[in-house]
Amino acid sequence: MKLNILFSLVIILFVASSCKNSEENKVTTLSETEMNSMQTDLNSMLENDTSEMIALLKNIRKKITKNTDITWSSFDDAEELQTMMDKDIIAFEAGDFSSLKEYKIMFLPTGDFQEISISNGWEKEYLKLAYEFDELYKNMKANHIIE
Repeated sequence: MKLNILFSLVIILFVASSCKNSEENKVTTLSETEMNSMQTDLNSMLENDTSEMIALLKNIRKKITKNTDITWSSFDDAEELQTMMDKDIIAFEAGDFSSLKEYKIMFLPTGDFQEISISNGWEKEYLKLAYEFDELYKNMKANHIIE
């Protein structure tokens, strides 16, 4: 739904600001093929960000096992984190990113994911994942996929 709204706004803005040909004083508009191409490009870009975000969180989820040391996190046990992530990933795959803001907090310095990564020996990979998360989150926010 948000993608359709975003696409509609792009088209409205483009048509509203269409270039005028000064020689013939005609308004240039997009053909249906050009509009379809723009929609395809926009949808592809947005789908890439959301797909990459889901893949990144699945990568983190694979690292959380029943033996994961979560002592310095806010979770009582690893199963609690596993259950939360499983539920959220299903929602994300369905297009509901309403809980993604919680993950932004978990990726902050001294947040849950950094503490878990340090305690479990993947702190260098965490730095890369945190950077990727921040970039994807920024893109998704800019494209109004998330608020």
